[in-house]
Amino acid sequence: MANPFRYTGCWPPLDILMAYPNWVFASDEETEPGQDETTIRPEAQQAFISDETDCTAARATLANGQTAIAFLSILNRKIETINIHDGNEWWSLRGDYGQVNWVPVIDTRSPEGPHWPLVRLSDPNIFPIRVVSVLASMDGSPIVMTVPRSHEIHRRARKSWFKFWQ
Repeated sequence: MANPFRYTGCWPPLDILMAYPNWVFASDEETEPGQDETTIRPEAQQAFISDETDCTAARATLANGQTAIAFLSILNRKIETINIHDGNEWWSLRGDYGQVNWVPVIDTRSPEGPHWPLVRLSDPNIFPIRVVSVLASMDGSPIVMTVPRSHEIHRRARKSWFKFWQ
């Protein structure tokens, strides 16, 4: 029998995600039928975001006031990817390690073409986005961050890049 609550190549349904906010990669189960290195399962503890947490549920508030469920991919205690369900489908943003520069993610591996819709970082109805994790971190505070509109990002990035080469 397959393990319950295992998702390979996709995110959990929203009701399952909100019932189990913390998720880990099931790397010890890669040889199970239908599972691979992308398979996730609920983390054993669901009280706080731990050092073991690979992904955690969040709520996102878009610039136009719309709220959405988000799924944060975490690497070394930093948000690597913000996955947002807009009510119909998922779309994603990937950030650099400093969480300054964000870019839309398009899954080009799908044979049907891009899997997630392209989101423009300059869209004033979407950005800035404020993201707050459902659970708190080990220090007792939730993960809270804002992804600004693109013109703000590019201005900072250009200045940093220019200073780097001087």
